[in-house]
Amino acid sequence: MAENKEIKILTNHWGQKASPTWGAVTTYLPPEGFDLKSSMKLALRLYSRRRDFDCVVLGAGFSDTLFALMQAMIPFKKAPCVMIDCIWYEDPNKFRHFLKTAILKMTSRGVDKFVVWASREVEAYSEAFGIPQEKFVYVPYHTTLDTFDIKSSEGDYIFSGGNFGRDYDTLISAVRGLPVKVLIASTRPELFSHLDIPENVEVRGFSNEEFLKKMAGCLMNVVPLDADLLHSGGQQTFLNSMWFGKSTIVNDPEGAADYINDGEDGLLVPKKDPAAMREAILFLLSNPFFCRDCLT
Repeated sequence: MAENKEIKILTNHWGQKASPTWGAVTTYLPPEGFDLKSSMKLALRLYSRRRDFDCVVLGAGFSDTLFALMQAMIPFKKAPCVMIDCIWYEDPNKFRHFLKTAILKMTSRGVDKFVVWASREVEAYSEAFGIPQEKFVYVPYHTTLDTFDIKSSEGDYIFSGGNFGRDYDTLISAVRGLPVKVLIASTRPELFSHLDIPENVEVRGFSNEEFLKKMAGCLMNVVPLDADLLHSGGQQTFLNSMWFGKSTIVNDPEGAADYINDGEDGLLVPKKDPAAMREAILFLLSNPFFCRDCLT
């Protein structure tokens, strides 16, 4: 590519709308819907226009997979292609896992690089699905606060939130009986139906903006992640929390270590360990500015 040539990107990923830098060089093909017919139409539109651009950037939805499969199977020139949002799960059913592996391997023939948000996922995904490690690249995630005008304030409660990939059992065990209010922001009450919620814990659903306001007004943020997932999650939550200058605890020491220096700008504790999480919470209650001094 000639020096100083402006890169032209084709994408169906909504994220370009929130990034002026990305949006300036991107042509966005929005989905008409998310049903099979709409996904096929979008994949065909991407495929028909692919050679007019320097690169195609995909998400990890159905239309994205269809486009990648078309690139892999149709014997015409492929466009350079990057797939982001690779939040992959292992299916406990062996037959479904076999099918998923076969589809991902075929997809990888139409994709040059899969972007992951945690460096440990490079090896984990490669081993789980038999795709060479060189197909993956770790790119750090980002905050998602650019479109909000929310100020940080000092509250008297512990905040935790999220609807997917969370281990609220461990969190609730860790905070039971503590002399501090805990606010859990979730719109999925079924996650708590089997739990005995203590008096100091409140579970409520919020809009995205209210979720961020509650985070910005907390004493500290705890991100309890599910230990049984192939991918590492929670990046958006703990990065936004750190941006607000909040002391943050995450129980994924391997995945979150890409973003958090343990004991400096956050605390990392082992997965499924209520005692370790409780100890970290008590430490921050006694030392409220321990992490915040590094974040402000």
